[in-house]
Amino acid sequence: MFFYRIQIYENSQNKQINIYENTLFYYNFNDFRLKNRLIKMECLYLEDFSIGDLTPTVPGQEQKHLKALRIKNGEEILVTNGKGLVALCRVSYDKNWNPSLEVKELYENYGEIKFNFSLWVCNLHHKDRLETIVEKATELGAVEVFIPICQYSQTNKIDLIRLNKIAVSAMKQSRRANLLKLTPIFDLNLKEEIFNKFKYIILLDENGEKPLNTRIEGDTLILVGPEGGFHQDELDQFGIIPNLQKWYLGPRRLRTETAAIKALSILTSMNE
Repeated sequence: MFFYRIQIYENSQNKQINIYENTLFYYNFNDFRLKNRLIKMECLYLEDFSIGDLTPTVPGQEQKHLKALRIKNGEEILVTNGKGLVALCRVSYDKNWNPSLEVKELYENYGEIKFNFSLWVCNLHHKDRLETIVEKATELGAVEVFIPICQYSQTNKIDLIRLNKIAVSAMKQSRRANLLKLTPIFDLNLKEEIFNKFKYIILLDENGEKPLNTRIEGDTLILVGPEGGFHQDELDQFGIIPNLQKWYLGPRRLRTETAAIKALSILTSMNE
């Protein structure tokens, strides 16, 4: 993870950003002074913000958020674009209390894990449980949630607009650089193509081994079944995956969202 110190110079009365190689530093998340400084700050989501934008525009919805936070003139706030970039900005207001931002520092992949951890979660009957998975997966550092139609899963409509709003809120809450990607899977023929992107595939299974007896370091996909579990035909297909591992999460029967959160929590704790 890297961060840039911003150097500003005057050129034809226009402020420009100048990032030299010698101003590129390795950002160590164990630097407690920097960590404690940033973790207490609030965060805005500016989708169009980019590395060369010194004074990013605050859209209407985030203006409301900024005012609700009661950030004072001259105070600092974090901004994420959901595409790998976080900025430390100073807030100022004009006489009509319209906010403006000035970028002070940039952080690449702030709050991110070095591997791609993703979930394969079948559509659920209770929409609020899928929403819980999206929220917690975002906070725990997942990159993507695939939502396939399994044999035992529900066929109710997936509200991607609402799920994305939940992911955005959780991204700001957890101060992440990347927005969780949501991918419905309607064609299961794409499964092999998706699985091949991951070094490890983890199936939550009562016949698996305890996760703490394993070590996972690499891009990983966790397979979580719907209420009732995966169909035997699906389990047979998973069984021929060469890089498949099975995890046993304990003697208690867990709901889908609980199993997903527990498995992802174990995985992220191995790599943070």
